[in-house]
Amino acid sequence: MTNLPEFSASRFNTYKTCARMFHYQYNEQQPRGVHAYTVLGSALHLAIEHFYKTKEQPMVIFSTKFNELSRAAASSETGIVAGNLISKARQIGQDILREFDWGRLNPVEIELGFRLDFPTENPLVIMRGFMDMVTEEGYIIDHKSAGKRPTKAELAVNPQLILYVWAYERLYGKKPTKVIWHHLRTAELIEADVLTDYDAKLQALVETLRTILADKEYPKQPYGYFCTNLCSFHDLCWSKQTNEKSVISSGGIEGLF
Repeated sequence: MTNLPEFSASRFNTYKTCARMFHYQYNEQQPRGVHAYTVLGSALHLAIEHFYKTKEQPMVIFSTKFNELSRAAASSETGIVAGNLISKARQIGQDILREFDWGRLNPVEIELGFRLDFPTENPLVIMRGFMDMVTEEGYIIDHKSAGKRPTKAELAVNPQLILYVWAYERLYGKKPTKVIWHHLRTAELIEADVLTDYDAKLQALVETLRTILADKEYPKQPYGYFCTNLCSFHDLCWSKQTNEKSVISSGGIEGLF
């Protein structure tokens, strides 16, 4: 089927974080600023990918890409979100690369892309995404530079990781041996228990997708730290509705960086 809408694995986490942000970002495609930690994550992924493909010095690639991405973001119409953190983000990235154990992982695929009808039967969308790494042992590795480490329970039902298992099976004809959430800041390789009750989790994800596709209201999360410090659409969402800024919440930022 060629008339299916495009969808990406990361959109589930965006919708979970804030449905209104999802609407502005993907439906209306509003201009949005790039967060300083998004610059960090993108530059780190590029440096790691480049090293495993070429064995060239990752720090040089990181610095070059970090500078390119931060300059592009700063000169854009919307600018950098949390620009005061850009120096800290650069230092975090450099520290990660200095401590990275390059011989610890044995990749056979880097940034393995997929674009597949989802679900497999009676598809609703064309699902696309990239697995950061697939190892010779059959592990899916997902690199994350986020400061917050999710719990084991959160990882077990992480939509992005469940979709990676689904895509891996479609591509290789079998399920992965393990799914690993690689916390770059601490170098921890945390096994995500997505394979337990996998079929039920996948079906739940299909139902979530149906909910997203049918949503016409896209409610926003309560006003709080996420809105003021992390969301690119704060002014669009709140500037004319200051009377709604009554409930303070730390907000969810799972999977954003």
